[in-house]
Parts: sequence; C-alpha cells; structure tokens
Amino acid sequence: MGVFIVVNVSSGDDLTFLAEVLNRMESDYPGTDEWEDSPFKWILAQPSATKGAIGRRLVTYWAYSLGIFPRQVSKEKQIYLQLNDALIQVKFSTLWDTGYYRFQQIRDMDYDFCLCFGLAPLDMNAWLIPKEVLDTHVISTKGQHTGSGSGETWWLETPPNSTEAWLQDCGGQLADVGQQLRLLASAN
Repeated sequence: MGVFIVVNVSSGDDLTFLAEVLNRMESDYPGTDEWEDSPFKWILAQPSATKGAIGRRLVTYWAYSLGIFPRQVSKEKQIYLQLNDALIQVKFSTLWDTGYYRFQQIRDMDYDFCLCFGLAPLDMNAWLIPKEVLDTHVISTKGQHTGSGSGETWWLETPPNSTEAWLQDCGGQLADVGQQLRLLASAN
C-alpha cells in the first residue's frame, strides 16, 4: 500500500490531488484483464438498464435460433418474455472480477420462470429457474439491499460452473436451458 503525505490542498487543486491519489492506489487494487480480448467487452460500459435490455434481446434471438418465438410483454411495470402461457423474467449479468455472476433486481412478481443469462469474456451460461424454486432459495433469503429482510428485490450469485445443488437442475450450460425452452415451447 502506498504512503501518502498530505499537505494543505486548496480547493482548486482537489481534482488534481485526488486524481494523483487514485493513480497511486491503482497498484494496490489489481484488476483483471479477463475482458481485454473479449468480443463482448463493449457491454461492460453500458448502464444497468441497457444491459438488461441487451440480455432480453440476446435471449430472444437465441430462442429464435432454436425455432422458439417468445413475445415480449409488459406487466406491472416489468418486461417479460412470454412462451405459450409461461411468463419468463430475464436477468442478465456479466461475470464479475470475483468470478461470479450476480443477477440483480429479482422481484417477487407473478411470473413462471426466471431465466438468468450470464456472459463471461469468452463463454455464456444460463439457468431457467421455476418461480417456486426461486421463492424457496432466493426470494426472502438473499436480499439485495437489506439482506434477508429485503422487501423488494433479491439477487442470486453463482459461479459459472460450480453451482449450488438446487440450481444444478436449472441448467448452467446453454444446451441444457435450450432444451428446457424447447420443452416449454412444445407444451400447451
């Protein structure tokens, strides 16, 4: 950790001083170059809401490639994909420096599945989680803003290839979730 000697800094020099402090601190917080060569790097710079829209579009195009044609619907100020009678909430996450996906803003609303789509620098993962499974393992247990007492939103953290036992049946690999989507599409 760098040593800083602080002398009286006038307000006009605050920006310069703090920029210098941050530059010196950079070596104390090594980042990762994982995304440097990724064709998906541009997504990291997008605002959260835009990333969510990108995720929904990506899942929609993926479904189209599987011969499945979901509709986008809005209900209670939330956007879902509808496949037959099933409402699917799509959550999108890029891989964090910690090696985990963090699917945020999961709400206890009236939908049937939550499709968590994770984007890593050179890979993609997905989980199609039935709402009742989400209710048991995420909602009311993994609060986003106030821990288990959260009353509005929850989150799910998972590494790409090593998931909790309850999540293993929900996919992980694109092929697994693609098959689950095909089954949903064929159900009437």
